[in-house]
Amino acid sequence: MAVDIAGFGDARRAADVQLYLRRSMYQILDGAFNATGLDRTSSHLEDRGDGVLVVLPPTVPPEVLLDPLTVHMVSLLRQHNRRHSAGAQLRLRMAVHAGRIHADEHGVSGRAVIDLFRLLDGAAFRRAAGMSTTDLSVIVSDQIHSEVISTAWPDVVDLQQITVTVKETRTRAWIWIPPQGPAEGGGSTGKQPTGLRALLRTVDTVATDAKAGADQMIAAARQLADDPRETARIAALAELGDTATAFYRLAELAEREGDLSTAEEHFRRAAQADYDDAAYRLANVLYRRSRGPDVAPTSARSERLALREEAEQWYLQAAQSGIPQAWRALGDLYRDNGRLDEMERCYNRAGETESIPSTPSATQEDLAVPGDVDGFGDLVIGTR
Repeated sequence: MAVDIAGFGDARRAADVQLYLRRSMYQILDGAFNATGLDRTSSHLEDRGDGVLVVLPPTVPPEVLLDPLTVHMVSLLRQHNRRHSAGAQLRLRMAVHAGRIHADEHGVSGRAVIDLFRLLDGAAFRRAAGMSTTDLSVIVSDQIHSEVISTAWPDVVDLQQITVTVKETRTRAWIWIPPQGPAEGGGSTGKQPTGLRALLRTVDTVATDAKAGADQMIAAARQLADDPRETARIAALAELGDTATAFYRLAELAEREGDLSTAEEHFRRAAQADYDDAAYRLANVLYRRSRGPDVAPTSARSERLALREEAEQWYLQAAQSGIPQAWRALGDLYRDNGRLDEMERCYNRAGETESIPSTPSATQEDLAVPGDVDGFGDLVIGTR
């Protein structure tokens, strides 16, 4: 596949804008590849100035490049363009072909590569893409159309057949211009959209929701941070659909400000998206809250118990996912609750040689609240 930026050489686009668009193109490709489940590092990339050539391994089915890769690209492009002024709008052209290639120390070559760029550079395709207002225009070779699209999506009718004539190449190809929004192409027939059109309608709704989520993240970041660069980082993550990282950064800001309830909320959302060590950080916050003064005295025992039960589960998840310090933290939690056998097992898993204390460490003093004459010496989580 090959991708290039429409209007990249426009004289109104200064060098810094062009560099920004190039970075954005690569970020969108990274995001789409990740969302599709493709490892971009296993592909061969060649930068083309205003675009990029991506050679995927033969194990990747070509239909994946059409569905769901293009669907994710459209979603990310819409999120980008909804948040940028006219000068930074990004519209991409994409060509898809399959065939044998040859590699040397300078890159790749072969008939398939030549034909791919003939498709991308064809006047008819550029003219059709230029007349459209959509964020992504796609052209596929006749081979891809006959072997993939006509088999996998026989109901897709929004493909335009063209003849590509560039230099010595003359071949048939097919253009797909994705609909820009949910109202486009709907008509009044009452028929439900199918195939790629149906997917694009779903994506438009997702992109709209993502934008609303991004706006909320940016607003939250502004409340938590005086540093505009930090707000900009979170905005960029949200725009690209990397909500897990954005939530994680928001949680870090909240924890830094001492707002543990907000930190808990955002770490939980990042952990639910399986972000790195978010489970461990969430467990730490929950454990800190269970030991702190912000738990209402009237419900102290039950609330602290609930916080510790959840902290235990997140520590276990973090430990089992390969975060060694989670075992020690879980051991500390068990120690403070008198579960010394489990404490010792956790310390051993963490490689600790710490001896078992004779009594639970500071349980009474740290966790007792006014009016609770019994303290929390008998607080036990998940009794076995």
